[in-house]
Amino acid sequence: MKSAGRNLLLWIYLFGGIGVLWGTGTELTHWNKMRDFRAVYSASRCLLHHRDAYNFDTLHAEYLAEGGTEPKTARDLRVLHEGMLRCVNLPTALFLIIPLAALPWWLAHLIWAVLIVASSLLAAFWVASESALYADRPTFILISIWLIGLGDVMLVGNLAGMVVSLSVLGAWLLLNEKYPWFAVACLATALLLKPHDAGFVWLFFLISPGPFRKRALQALALVAVAAASSVIWIYLTAPGWARELSANLHRLSGPGGFNDPGGHDASLIASLQAAVSAYKNDPHFYNPVSWIVSGGLLVLLLIKIARTSFTRRSAWMALASLAALSILPVYHRFYDARILLLSLPACALVWRDRRWKWTALVLTIFGMVTTADLSHVVLVGALGEMRAQLLLKQLAPLSLLALGVFYLCAYWRETEQGEGSAHQRLVCEETQAAGV
Repeated sequence: MKSAGRNLLLWIYLFGGIGVLWGTGTELTHWNKMRDFRAVYSASRCLLHHRDAYNFDTLHAEYLAEGGTEPKTARDLRVLHEGMLRCVNLPTALFLIIPLAALPWWLAHLIWAVLIVASSLLAAFWVASESALYADRPTFILISIWLIGLGDVMLVGNLAGMVVSLSVLGAWLLLNEKYPWFAVACLATALLLKPHDAGFVWLFFLISPGPFRKRALQALALVAVAAASSVIWIYLTAPGWARELSANLHRLSGPGGFNDPGGHDASLIASLQAAVSAYKNDPHFYNPVSWIVSGGLLVLLLIKIARTSFTRRSAWMALASLAALSILPVYHRFYDARILLLSLPACALVWRDRRWKWTALVLTIFGMVTTADLSHVVLVGALGEMRAQLLLKQLAPLSLLALGVFYLCAYWRETEQGEGSAHQRLVCEETQAAGV
């Protein structure tokens, strides 16, 4: 057992190292290192200096003042002006980044990179250790793919790099009944940074029976205190922040925007809108279709979770389905889909049961590969940018949909078998009692 754990740890160090080296090497040649984190860093510095972080001109001035540079190409200039300098992060995220915003950029982004790597490796080891208890082969394959993708997150420094790790750590700790207050802190921090990434993981524990609901409510209490503090802070600085945030979101996600599901940059968007927009590029069409399909599946899953007795096996099945389906209804990019790390134990459980084991492994691999930035790079080189974008904007969301539906069926089958076994035990006990 110790030997297996040591082998897994070495495997994680090996492929984690490959991911870190790839991300670091790519970052060194990029004009704007960790651009997503730099955007949050600059916005948090605005708050630190009592300036409006949601105003383009104010954020632009802060970005230049702390050493940011203007790119030379039109494409990179669009990334800066229409992506980085349109703050769409909630006040709670800016509030949490303030300690790093007080530091020089070179030190802040180094610390952020270390936090992403450390939390990712820890989450990978704990979840892979759980998965390896059921089946080694799928565990080693899937964790290798996930760790190589670590370079994607390091390159842009998006908050999802921390949020995914914290969500996974919180889930694993709660399911294993270890360090409950650390688990609560992990979930609360993830919710404060990116609630649309961590929200469904938290909701799973809220509607689950037993002590999990209590821990979810404790996390919510921490979020409420931090949210109130951050909103008061930002309101005193920028009373119109909510209106400006809404305008920024509309500008980025509207037709022609940087995050437009039907636009030229949609190849790295993992939400279902990107795939549906390929058939009809109209938000009045692709939004309702996406919400009905993915929302309906999520509601069905959540109702089943709330009405089903808890077991460890069924919990991992439910989380695997939830991880895939939660990406689909609203805007998410590829780095958000790294929450698929939660699917490792479920895949190993299906593999151990032998029935549908190859289906589980292939679908999980496909889900991870099609939502990796490296796949985008490879396909662009092989097919050209336009063809690669058209292919990926459909492949990624549809692979997540297939994965979510598969694990939903696996979860349904698992719970039905569990209820059937419980009913048989009850009948046997009543028969024995009648005989006595």
